This record gives sequence, C-alpha cells and structure tokens, in this order.
Amino acid sequence: MARVTPPIHTIKAMSHGEYTEISVLQSLADELPDTFELFHSVDWTQVHPTSDRHGEIDIIVLNQSGDLALLEVKAGELRITDQGLFKSYGNDLRNVGSQAHWQFKGIQHRLRNAGLDVRLMHFLVLPDATVGTEAATIGFPRERLLDSSDCQNLARAILARLGSGQPSDLKERVQAFLQDRLQCKVEVGTLAGALQSWTHFLSEGLTEWVPRIHAPSRIVRIQGTAGSGKTQLALSLLRQAVAQGRRAAYVCFNRPLADHMREIAPARCEVQTFHQLCWHETAAKESSAQGEPQAAAVSSADFAEAVNHYRRHLAEAGADLDLLLIDELQDFTADWLQILVSRVRVLQLPEEIRPPGHGPEGLYLLDDPDQCLYPDREELDITEAVIVTCRDNHRSPRLVVDTINHLQLVQPPITARSPFPGEMPTFRTWKSASVEAMKARTTDAVQACLDKGFQLNQIAVLSWRGMDRSQLLKLDQLGAWRVTRYSGQFDDQQRPIHTQGHLRIETLRRFKGQSAPAIVLTEIDEESWTDLHRRMLFVGMTRASMHLEMVLSDRVEQQLMQQLE
Repeated sequence: MARVTPPIHTIKAMSHGEYTEISVLQSLADELPDTFELFHSVDWTQVHPTSDRHGEIDIIVLNQSGDLALLEVKAGELRITDQGLFKSYGNDLRNVGSQAHWQFKGIQHRLRNAGLDVRLMHFLVLPDATVGTEAATIGFPRERLLDSSDCQNLARAILARLGSGQPSDLKERVQAFLQDRLQCKVEVGTLAGALQSWTHFLSEGLTEWVPRIHAPSRIVRIQGTAGSGKTQLALSLLRQAVAQGRRAAYVCFNRPLADHMREIAPARCEVQTFHQLCWHETAAKESSAQGEPQAAAVSSADFAEAVNHYRRHLAEAGADLDLLLIDELQDFTADWLQILVSRVRVLQLPEEIRPPGHGPEGLYLLDDPDQCLYPDREELDITEAVIVTCRDNHRSPRLVVDTINHLQLVQPPITARSPFPGEMPTFRTWKSASVEAMKARTTDAVQACLDKGFQLNQIAVLSWRGMDRSQLLKLDQLGAWRVTRYSGQFDDQQRPIHTQGHLRIETLRRFKGQSAPAIVLTEIDEESWTDLHRRMLFVGMTRASMHLEMVLSDRVEQQLMQQLE
C-alpha cells in the first residue's frame, strides 16, 4: 500500500469533484506498492518579475527513483472539441488542456530551480468519462488521458507509464520538496501543541456520535482502543449533564487518572476511583481523620470489608445519580459494577415506566480489553448494553502504531489516525543481570529525547516494574536530572505527595490513561512472554504522542524478535 500525504482520513470531501478525487486517491493507495508515495492537493507557486503564478495539483505520484506523475482529476462531463478539452463550472467554461499545461510547466520550472532532475509526466484523469481511442488534442495525447475504463485499474495504468523506478537517494529530496520541508530544526513545543489540538479534533468522532445513540436499556458500552477519544467523550458527557442540571459522576480504577480527570472535569461532578469511594465511606462512618489508608497498609481483607460497607451504605442511601460514567471497565469486577449501578436513578425504575431519554442519562461504560493489566479480571458480559467499538488511534504516531501491529500486541490490529508519522521507536538493550546498564541506557534515552528538542516536562519515564520492584523509583536523581516520583504518601487533603524534581518517573500501571509527547519505557525484563506482557507493552507504547524510547533486556528483545519471525 502506498503512503499518502496528508493521510486520507484527514481529507474531507465537500463536493462531488472532491469526493471523486479522494476515491481516485484511495484506489491508488490500495493498489500501488509501498515503494510509492502519493501527495494530495499540492499547492505550488511560480515567481515572476512582475507577478506570481499559483496552482494546485490534485494528486502527485512519486516512485522510488524520484520520478513524478501529476494527476489532474476531472469529475463529471467534459467537452472535447477541436479547440481542446473544456469543463463547465457554473456559467464559466474553462479550457482544461490550457490549465493542465501551465500546471505542468509551473511544477517543471520549480523542480529545475531546486536542482531536481527527475522525469515528470502529466495525466488527465476522467473517472466519469469514456474517451475513444482517437480522441486526443494538441495539448493532450491519448496516452495522457485516463478515462473510466483506465480507472478500473488506475494503478496498473500509472505503473505502465511511470514505472516503479530504481531506488535512489533523489527520492528523499523530492519528498522534502513536495512536503515543503526546510532544513531547519523543528520547534518541538509548538509542534506538540499543534498535534494536541489536531488530535483533539480528529478524535471527536465518539463525542459526536455516542450521545446520539438511543439505548432503551440506558446502558452504552464504548470499547475503544488507546487514543480513540474516550476521555474526550467522558468530558463532553459530564459537561452536558452539568449544563442540564443533572447529577453526574465519573468513576475509574486508576488513582492518577482520577486525579487528572478531577482537574479538567466540571467542578460539580463527582470524580473518584472505586477504591476511594469505598475507603471514604468507611472513614466517614468511623469519623476518622485519616481518610484513605496508605497503600502499603491495605490488605485484601481490609478492602473487602470496605467494599461490603460501601454496598450497605448505598442500599440505605438509594440511587443518587442521573449519569454515571465508569472508565477502565476492563479493570473492574462484576461485583463492583453491580454496586455502582445501584446509584443510577433511571436504572432502578422498571423499563416500562422509564421516562423518554433526553440528554446524557443512565450508565456509560468505557473500556478496552487490550489494556487489562490484572490477570484475575474476566471480561464482563453486559447483554443489555448497546456496544460501540472503535479501533482508531488518533494519538500515537503512525510509525509507532505500525510497530504495535507488527509485534501483534493486539488483535485485531488498530488503525493509525494521527496526522503525525513520527519515527520508529528506538530500542535500547541491556543485559538482564546488570542494573547499572539499565540505568545507563535509560539515561541515554532521556538525553536522546532532549537532543530532539523535548523539554524535561514533556518527557515521562515509565517503569515496567511496580513501585516495590523498580530500581528507578528508588532514585532521587537519574543522570544529571533530579527526579519527581510518587512517594507512596498522601497529604492532609489526600493528594499524592511527589518528590521534588524535574524529570518525571512513574510506573506503567499508574500512568495508564495518560500520555506525554515523549515516553521512555524502561526496566522491561521478563523471563517469559505472556498475554499480560503484550497488553502491558501495548499500554506503554500508546502513551507517546510524538516520540517513544524503549529500554529492554536482551532476553525480552529476543522474545520480541520471535514475534516478528
């Protein structure tokens, strides 16, 4: 499959002609080999002493030699006369041959000025027209006209005329020319901000469509892959509920995710983890000022009793919510879900007397089975839920998604939707017996991120290990940088206390649900490779929005290589 710039999914058709262009582009992308690259809607400028001339090429095909085919796509009816080819645009009749001629000359002039001596061809593509074998004009030989019959296998027609070419270093120079790339250093901060805005725009699909779904059960389950827009959807639903005067709550599994959501969700929404809900109610009953217990002091028996107490409290208090959002459902148990559902007012009414739905109401469940990191969890079967699935990742660079799919970390594969191609992840290996080598490789990875222009506050170092097993989470300094990490303690307001530093180090599990422009995923070491480890690697790799460094032991590298064989 040929690479397309910009990605096809970012191109929106607004007319019949644009829709036809995209169809032609998609056909070529599907049928041409990956040695080709396609460019859509390329603007060009030719400078003259008294004026500038501007134009736009519909599609440019680039082969591996750097040779180019310019495609001018014309949908609908054309008139072929002795004076040439003409197309109507409202009341305006334009000479297509003349337009194509100066387009060709303009690109040819620019290539020569750039010192790019490549073969250049021009084609008029007529998907809706049939042209006879003798139908040619002085401006357009018949072999440069590709009509509806040629479009049935357009890639073959282009290959027959342009050819695949031989690999050449010239191709990269032509790529840079067509992409308007200058030899200057990218300002990572500016690009990161632009990417964040663009990713937010692209991932609005769930936000736009999920609220329109009518679920008689008032239960909607969204199974979306990492970077599909689940957090945006949650925020949108919470804001709508608050605007309509409804009582809404967001409950997730991971404490750092809840802390993050609390900062960006409407102030009138309740945002907690399930564990927090249980401990807070237990502490309130005991009139204790200690609140949530420290993680190290909690036993499974303690928590089981807290869950039972919370269940009894809700049975007495009754339903209190119009909207409940449960995030990270894959990490919940059926018992916890049943407890929480009792809080939703509409779900406690018999179906036949439930009021007609309007606005966000009921239960919304957000999950991704590929991100379940707890082996004792079973996927929950909620038969009455309307299920929405999304395998589109809008956050991760396209080459990172390609690596995830090549490693077969998830099935079915996810689809890269980010406009940012990025780079292949960098793999840095250490011998599994050497802790010092691991620290050195991690330091190198952080420095590589800094060399690319990232600031320390744009880098997150994620440890594969938990807090008690990680070597990095025992450090106050890594290389030249002071470390900020969770201390395992909470302040009087039950906020996590972090050490003072500039380089953030966190565990992979605690960082789930969050992202950073640059991620260093480190301390990856396992004697054997299991499904759980595949899911962990998937979670870690999808945290990066721009760049990914991976620090892994030699034995894990060997196990991953076997996945590619």
